Amino acid sequence: MILVATFGGEFRAIQNLKHITFDDYSTTVTIGDAVEHGLSNPDWEAEKIQDNSYRVSVSGVSEDLYARVVLNFSVNYADDMVYGSLDSVDVNGEHFTDVLSTGLVLSSIYSTS
Repeated sequence: MILVATFGGEFRAIQNLKHITFDDYSTTVTIGDAVEHGLSNPDWEAEKIQDNSYRVSVSGVSEDLYARVVLNFSVNYADDMVYGSLDSVDVNGEHFTDVLSTGLVLSSIYSTS
């Protein structure tokens, strides 16, 4: 018996997002590295929205914020480029889309890396 494992676009979207830097927070630390240092037990998930467009979420516990957080990103492909943006955050189950809240969570995660 031969088993063949294939990784769909969702896996690719997660891996690509992990390698993106958010220059407002660091020009050298990727979001993947920031999450690994800033959240306990991070869990990455992705779903395809449409061709070349994915929603990627990462959840974990932020010790700085004393909270369970979920970061919700859009990952889009155009030509040979990958674009990622943070759309919203959930903090202890409360959903936020405003720049102040999303920025606070990202700052907290990047501050530990």
